[in-house]
Amino acid sequence: AAQDTVASAWLAAGDLVPWRIAQAVGPTGNPCNVRERLLQLCATHVIKQGPDGALETLAEVRTEIGENLYWHAAVTTLAAVTEPKQAVARWLELATAEQVPWSTALVEHGAAIWCHLDKSRLRTLEHDLGNLEDRCALRACLLEQRSDQVAWPEVHAALNVVEPGDDQLHWTIRAVNAAVSCGVTMDHALAELTSHLIQRRYVAPPRDLARFLDLVAAVNPSELQRQLENVLWSPHADEELLRAIVSKAHNRFLQELLLARLESYAAHVAGTDAGGFILRRELLTELTVRLSVRDRDLTWLERAIPRCATSELDGLKSRAAELLARARQHKLATQVVEGNERVAGIESYRVRLLTRLRMGVDEAQLDELL
Repeated sequence: AAQDTVASAWLAAGDLVPWRIAQAVGPTGNPCNVRERLLQLCATHVIKQGPDGALETLAEVRTEIGENLYWHAAVTTLAAVTEPKQAVARWLELATAEQVPWSTALVEHGAAIWCHLDKSRLRTLEHDLGNLEDRCALRACLLEQRSDQVAWPEVHAALNVVEPGDDQLHWTIRAVNAAVSCGVTMDHALAELTSHLIQRRYVAPPRDLARFLDLVAAVNPSELQRQLENVLWSPHADEELLRAIVSKAHNRFLQELLLARLESYAAHVAGTDAGGFILRRELLTELTVRLSVRDRDLTWLERAIPRCATSELDGLKSRAAELLARARQHKLATQVVEGNERVAGIESYRVRLLTRLRMGVDEAQLDELL
């Protein structure tokens, strides 16, 4: 873990090149965390250096980070380019010169590039993929990007040839969600998906179940509570499932239903009164803050206060203020800290001071300070 800390610190400082020093020390303890940080950093380098500079920096550390991570980082870099024609042109240069080690994750990372390819180049890309799941992922991602080069029937055809299992379920839920957002009527597809999940007894990755519930809320909100409780009362439901649903839910109706019935849901999945109380406190804060940020209003915070113990209030308000400030809603964040005619401010001087300090430093500045 020490090597992972060293590598992460260098990456947090905004420098890719010292990666080779970290690798010389030894393999990182948690490569997934470092990998994700590297991909985030690539997008930052596009802003600072432009795509050519970022790609040159990646080329310098290509041997150290390995081929798979190099290609993921290169695609992430180009996907962050704001000019589509420039991104496509640079990608074609890279892909023509070398053989790309395709994977489903690489297809997904480059969705913002593929959606600007013409029909002929998309056919070539599909041919190069070879793997049926990768082709299915490509079509689903294009639908999510609202590309005019693909429609629901083509995505559905690709889904039908993928082997049944978690991967097929994952891309089906994402594709149906994308089709709904494009204005396609998907009642029948949702009914089939629901039937399939019932047969599986709602055994699926938590993130996919959260997407499924978002879909139900969008297509058939009158069915939402029943499906949410079917998921939470399924044999494998636990605290992590409820956490995932709360953190990944995007639909307004789903978020509000979770907040309204949170005590009941937390008590059920936790299994004990003490566990349910702790989980409720954690998720009440998260949902209240997300709804406040979304609506740019303190009504949700005002409603949450009577549901909290006195000892919980400063923590709730501090978290709300930090996230409101991060969402550039500084006036509301200040009202949460100092109070207004509707909501009392943070009582503890220490918590109030720490909150004000965190509000004044965004994530990019924190990275630089580290």
